[in-house]
Amino acid sequence: MDQIVVAIREENLYTICSVSYNSSQFIQLNEDLIIQLNKNKDFNWIIVENSPAMSNNSVNLSNKNIKVIQGLRDNTYNAEHWAPHSLHHAKGLNIALKYVNTRYLIVMDPDFFVVLKDWMKIITKFMTRNNISIFGAPWNPKWSYKYRYFPSPHFTVYDLKKIPLKGLNFLPGNKRFMGKKYLSFSRFYMNINRNFINSQPDTGWHIYKNYINSDEFSHFCIQPCFDSKIFWKGGNLKLNDKIVDFCFPDSWAFIPKKRNYYSTKFFKDYDYPDTTSIGCEEFIWDDKPFGIHFRGFRNNSVNKNKIDNLKTAINLFSIIDRVDRINS
Repeated sequence: MDQIVVAIREENLYTICSVSYNSSQFIQLNEDLIIQLNKNKDFNWIIVENSPAMSNNSVNLSNKNIKVIQGLRDNTYNAEHWAPHSLHHAKGLNIALKYVNTRYLIVMDPDFFVVLKDWMKIITKFMTRNNISIFGAPWNPKWSYKYRYFPSPHFTVYDLKKIPLKGLNFLPGNKRFMGKKYLSFSRFYMNINRNFINSQPDTGWHIYKNYINSDEFSHFCIQPCFDSKIFWKGGNLKLNDKIVDFCFPDSWAFIPKKRNYYSTKFFKDYDYPDTTSIGCEEFIWDDKPFGIHFRGFRNNSVNKNKIDNLKTAINLFSIIDRVDRINS
């Protein structure tokens, strides 16, 4: 059996792993977009169905490359866990890993849409050329409590010739926040929220801890689009917080300090549809629009218009791609 797995991984094949929770409409949109944008259709898609058993939004697709696996459909959560929904999702991802037998593993939320043409081929070539083991989209800096400078499970590509599949564990940590080393000078000025920056062990935390400082396995992050002015305003932080932020080390600063970690340009700056207006997070790679993450609206019927606007934007990306192909 092991020889079969190794032989398959030597080929340039991909397995996408996603967890669906009332996400059938996003899965369908994503399937159409993936096929539209990628010349190479040789990929598998493992979808773990975590929707409640009686859900009307369960995945039901006929594509032979898509395998739907029954997940945690009883909709039971560990009420004592600090992040029961993250735990539910992460358990689904761990189930999906059992069905992966290709070289490249792509972990992708159903509502994360890559808009880059031929992205599977381009990403894996980039990873091979630059000896990258893990490639993906980090948390947007506005989620200041989440871990930084490392791909998140929203969208990540793993080279399983480098990263051992059996070593991947998407479960979040057991506590809401991990302790950080106390700063001696913080007694002079400290917003208590600084204690929690870069310390929330959400989905993928164990992978982050294993590889963030690895010398053997390198990782690469595309750029989240981020406007610090909007962040300061929306965070309701005091003027003092803004002034002293640069005095604190990176793990205690609200704004990440690593150069070029985020982009101040958004899709609208590239004459692409502005998806931030419907709540999407946007991501840039190599000074080009890469992908969008539609967050927070999937289970709210009040936001049906936002979902309709998302479908319109996805269709526009397809049109842009067709124009690019004609002109290339």
